[in-house]
Amino acid sequence: DGRNPNVLYELGLAHGLGKQTILVARKPEDVPFDVRARRLVLYGNVADLRSKLRDEIARSIIVSSRREA
Repeated sequence: DGRNPNVLYELGLAHGLGKQTILVARKPEDVPFDVRARRLVLYGNVADLRSKLRDEIARSIIVSSRREA
């Protein structure tokens, strides 16, 4: 199916360590159902991905800085 099983292992490690993650996929069906509730960026093309990922990273930085304050 083209998925990289190491991604789920790495996602589990990040979750266990309390690290923020952003999943990226073209369609929801590309992401296992049990992790779809996590932060997920869906995109149609590279330009769309670039824009959405930039916004999501900025949002993540803002949330992180508020937690530290």
